[in-house]
Amino acid sequence: MKKESLQEQSPVESFFSIRVGTDEFAGKVKQIATGMELDMGDFNIRDFLLAFSGDALAGFVRMRKYSDCLELSTLGVLREYRKKGLGKKLVLALLDKFPGEKVFVTTVIPGFFLKCGFAKTENYPDSLKPKINFCHSFGFGEGEVHIMVQSTHGPG
Repeated sequence: MKKESLQEQSPVESFFSIRVGTDEFAGKVKQIATGMELDMGDFNIRDFLLAFSGDALAGFVRMRKYSDCLELSTLGVLREYRKKGLGKKLVLALLDKFPGEKVFVTTVIPGFFLKCGFAKTENYPDSLKPKINFCHSFGFGEGEVHIMVQSTHGPG
């Protein structure tokens, strides 16, 4: 399976516009992400892509840069925009900005990321170990937290 192009998206998915985060939306993204209990370490709004439905913020995702890897992080879709393909659209748009890069994600929803071209891995950089502990701090057990890496061949 290959990444969707804009022409292949359904009409429901295509009504979202995506753009790089700006200072104007930093406070709102922080507030929403904190409410969703997402990773906000090393916050920089310019690391985010923001999705809009008209003028309304609908979701966001960021690429967190560590000294030894890139991590897709802080993916959030507001409740009223869920189940419309926006999460996947955000993930694929962010990955498109880093062609050829090895990108990791720490997640408790591995099925979603499998559909986005990621595969589970046991070989990951040490810099992601604190992220696993972050997930455990919310009550997720050993078998519930997964490190995944972008597959060069796309999803299964």
